[in-house]
Amino acid sequence: MNGGGKVVCVTGASGYIASWIVKLLLLRGYTVKATVRDPKDTKKTKHLLTLEGADERLKLFKADLLEEGSFQQAIEGCDGVFHIASPAELIDPAVKGTMNVLKTCAKASSVKRVVVTSSTAAVLGCKPPLGPNDVVDETFFSDPNFCLEMQQWYACSKTLAEDAAWRFSKENGIDLIVMNPGNVVGPLLQPTLNFSIEVIVDLLNGKNPPNSFYYRFVDVRDVSLAHIKALEILRQRGDMNGGGKVVCVTGASGYIASWIVKLLLLRGYTVNATVRDPTDRKKTEHLLALEGAKERLKLFKADLLEESSFEQAIQGCDAVFHTASPVLFTVTDPQTELIDPALKGTINVLNTCKQVSSVKRVILTSSTAAVLSRQPPIGPNDVVDESFFSDPSLCRETKNWYSLSKILAENAAWQFAKDNGIDMVVLNPGFICGPLLQPTLNFSVELIVDFINGKNLFNNRYYRFVDVRDVALAHIKALETPSANGRYLIDGPSMSVNDILEILRELFPDLCIADTNGESEMNEMIRKVCVEKVKNLGVEFTPLKTSLRDTILSLKEKYKSEEMADGGKVVCVTGASGYIASWIVKLLLLRGYTVNATVRDPNDRKKTDHLLALDGAKERLKLFKADLLEEGSFQHAIDGCDTVFHTASPVAITVKTDPKVELIDPAVKGTINVLRTCTKVSSVKRVILTSSMAAVLAPETKLGPNDVVDETFFTDPSFAEGKKQWYILSKTLAEDAAWQFAKANQIDLIVLNPGLVIGPILHPTLNFSVAVIVELMKGKNPFNTRHHRFVDVRDVALAHVKALETPSANGRYIIDGPVVTIKDIEKVLREFFPDLCIADRNEDIPEMNSVTYKVCLEKVKSLGITELTPTETSLRDTVLSLKEKCLV
Repeated sequence: MNGGGKVVCVTGASGYIASWIVKLLLLRGYTVKATVRDPKDTKKTKHLLTLEGADERLKLFKADLLEEGSFQQAIEGCDGVFHIASPAELIDPAVKGTMNVLKTCAKASSVKRVVVTSSTAAVLGCKPPLGPNDVVDETFFSDPNFCLEMQQWYACSKTLAEDAAWRFSKENGIDLIVMNPGNVVGPLLQPTLNFSIEVIVDLLNGKNPPNSFYYRFVDVRDVSLAHIKALEILRQRGDMNGGGKVVCVTGASGYIASWIVKLLLLRGYTVNATVRDPTDRKKTEHLLALEGAKERLKLFKADLLEESSFEQAIQGCDAVFHTASPVLFTVTDPQTELIDPALKGTINVLNTCKQVSSVKRVILTSSTAAVLSRQPPIGPNDVVDESFFSDPSLCRETKNWYSLSKILAENAAWQFAKDNGIDMVVLNPGFICGPLLQPTLNFSVELIVDFINGKNLFNNRYYRFVDVRDVALAHIKALETPSANGRYLIDGPSMSVNDILEILRELFPDLCIADTNGESEMNEMIRKVCVEKVKNLGVEFTPLKTSLRDTILSLKEKYKSEEMADGGKVVCVTGASGYIASWIVKLLLLRGYTVNATVRDPNDRKKTDHLLALDGAKERLKLFKADLLEEGSFQHAIDGCDTVFHTASPVAITVKTDPKVELIDPAVKGTINVLRTCTKVSSVKRVILTSSMAAVLAPETKLGPNDVVDETFFTDPSFAEGKKQWYILSKTLAEDAAWQFAKANQIDLIVLNPGLVIGPILHPTLNFSVAVIVELMKGKNPFNTRHHRFVDVRDVALAHVKALETPSANGRYIIDGPVVTIKDIEKVLREFFPDLCIADRNEDIPEMNSVTYKVCLEKVKSLGITELTPTETSLRDTVLSLKEKCLV
């Protein structure tokens, strides 16, 4: 089983562009039928056979452009066809070969779309020649007579082939897309030189074959990705999608189920989702708003207790996720309210799966409630694993009706699956927290709300929570991992109630977190839980601090609380529309501060709407116009403020003309301008400056894996200037000037030095650091570095706020993430977003460009930033936000 599922054909697969198309298709999970002249010629096919996924999903076929019917075997059963094969010299193979392929496609009912590789040679060959004011677009076609007259045989072959393709497709109802790339360059997969790369080689050798002054080049990875996107845009019409498979999710409007639906849609599946009432928009709107829902989500009415109620939803599905089951801990009639819906509903779903031949696997959501209720009780030295089952008689005796419902349902499911040969996998999660998609509180998140209000429903001293996103991903991995079997425990580490409350107080002081009562009478819940089996599915656990943070943030966004703390502190944030600054503003508003935010133009709604839409903005956010280079420009915004966050500073690694004008002056003079204003406003107690790791360590600094970088490191400005690293120079000079000015004027200054910042974006446009992720997704590496360090924007923003709220805070604070390799990044991105067709890094990175030195984070930990968001979580949330804003 794989995420792509679709079968496609690529003609001329050993060629330059075609090899890359095959590579990206395999990475995405497609099965590829590849035509070559001779499958036995290993010199020309070895590079294809060694591609990732080739062993499982690449099949080679012999085909000849001029041999009618030669492509039939390769095209039979395919959903789409990429026709790339075309010789550079001769007209007949180009034209007749194209017609041969298209005729075969016309006979193959499975083919939904054909993507043909043409060229700008079929666009630009016209008379009179194009001038500098002409704008070439897709309406331009080369004149074949002109090409013949000028003996431009390649242009003639491409033009005639494309003309013939359009005519045949129109006459035979073929959905045809044509790609017209220019001169294609970029890394080679094939072992031999192709024409466009030969041009580069000739230029290196002082030759100029086309004898041109100007060239246009396009990267082979971009061209290949464009081909695949041309196939996949069919999603918008619902004809084809990346996943291809159809699955059913029962109880789809619930907490876990909503996240399962979200991830399935992101991975390209079509989802049949059952709910009690598809017309109840309050309970289904959050599902219908998910990305991909319009094309690939269908709602079905179903009732757990109604026999055959799920038949329509399950019909034609490859797999079924059965999550629907009531979660109640206080009941009047346990049999009616809990046990019957759980038990009978599960058997109802499984019985339908038994009757639907297309269903290959069922994934059942159970619970640790079906694991932990045992006699004698589980002790601190016991290690709980998948072999533990709750005792139903003990559950009845203790009136633990919810646990009884889960164990009876799971036991019945195992028996039914065994008796009927159903391939079933069961997930047993513990208490779940994390962001809500649904509009109402569910039980486990309500438990967090109870903690905030000083209640402790289970009267326990210790709890275990697991993130809903991890649980949802575990369900999907249980589907996509052929070897998955049996039960999978998924639970978090043991955490005391006091530790949980402390995290909540740290993150959200505005919530006035109450203490729980009766701690001396609390029950113990210490036990060891083995989660190695679920980790083997590829599930990494989100830290509890991250889960709690995202839980509360989602609650705040969904349930607008009463206006917080009148008369709270007033602070100023400069450059407030930027990436880090927007998050600082968001957290400050959530914590009850009034924020004076400076922007270049408060009337530019494109750049301020995301700020004005923040929770609390209407009551406590004021926008001010300010210019870094205009003295006194920040006076109005800073007047009356307790603290100033100065984040405004240009970020650009390359400059257009003048680094002093574009980078250095705004950074240095802007910082002094803000600090000078702060000296004139008596209310300002502290200034927090956003600097960068660029002011700590220049990239060329030679450090080994045993070196430890801390706040005593400063970049040498003369080194940065000598290397023309203008951004690094601007940050270094600005921070140096700030420290000198602060010392001379007795300003309480704190400086944050973050590394490369990623994470969800609030603003509507790409910023530089997130653009790095987009580049990596495309197989590019702007820093030419084998290793990277990323830090989450939410952690950086919180560090700024904690630098305000911690009286003892002083000096500099480095905040940077762990070392990750390019391969690690690619793996995470493919894991979560197979639809994005993540490209491989193809260049060898010199070892000298590695960043494997250690970074000391002890000082920032003293602010309470004790646990950074994992890089995997940051990458996932970055791309999710890019998708939501249609930036990828």
